Amino acid sequence: MTKMTKTAAQLDRDIAAYLAEPEPLGRPISRGPIGRGESLVEFSARVQREARARQKTLHQAMLRHQALFVTDRRGRTTLLILSGEMSHPDEGRYRVTKLLRDGPEGHVTRPTITRLAQDLARDLSPDYIRPASEEDVAAWVSTPEYLDGSERVLEMQRRNRR
Repeated sequence: MTKMTKTAAQLDRDIAAYLAEPEPLGRPISRGPIGRGESLVEFSARVQREARARQKTLHQAMLRHQALFVTDRRGRTTLLILSGEMSHPDEGRYRVTKLLRDGPEGHVTRPTITRLAQDLARDLSPDYIRPASEEDVAAWVSTPEYLDGSERVLEMQRRNRR
């Protein structure tokens, strides 16, 4: 069996086409649990391929867009906002702030966007990735659920400072 590899240009076209699909995205990055007739070796190889595809897609999306929605297989969506690190530049140049539907979750700082994509792809395991516009971000952080969650986070931060 001959292994078919794609060129960098082909991968870029595939990722751009994936990111341009209308919502909801019709095809997840991974196929999910082990399938009927799929051996454990085949499943393991597929999971590794999907992890690489997840990381590559997230990396390319982060290079093209400042804000992204990532949704895992269970339907949990996280809004990622990419920026430069201003508070602690010794931790890295790039920062991603993670916002859940019910408030901010935190941030991740790394020296490169590649490292950010590797760690976020591993931790969030996104099955769907789509760009978020400024309007999407404003709508996300304006919901009553998000505002209530933000207040709870601020209260915990105040308590932790005491």
